[in-house]
Amino acid sequence: MAIVVASEGPDGGALIVFDPATWRQQHETRGLAGALALAAHPSGGAVYVADGKAELAAVAVPDWRILGRQPSGGELPCAMAVDPSHRFLVTANYLSAELAVHPIGADLGLGPLVARLQRRGSGPVAERQDVAHLHHVAFDPER
Repeated sequence: MAIVVASEGPDGGALIVFDPATWRQQHETRGLAGALALAAHPSGGAVYVADGKAELAAVAVPDWRILGRQPSGGELPCAMAVDPSHRFLVTANYLSAELAVHPIGADLGLGPLVARLQRRGSGPVAERQDVAHLHHVAFDPER
């Protein structure tokens, strides 16, 4: 078990891995365009990183190497969830208000976008919410 943190700084994004018993840093994976959000595969074999721009990265656990990257299917990916079958990653894209679906391969890497759903609407504060914005995605554990 490890604590994994998505971190973004002036030099780009990184995953920082900590030992939960000691809080000592064990590893840092650099080379990400950004690192705004994380989702863990239920098998524990991968984590998925949203760069906060327009890309997703799959990272292998426990060696923390980047398995691959895919376009997020929208603008500003900010939240992700692995579906209950463990076969798809669903991403909420904040700026474009799009929900995007990528298949998860046998190696736990991400395949190309297979579905996208555009959310229409606006928020109650017209001067800053003239269009819809997605904030989070999750699956109902009862269904």
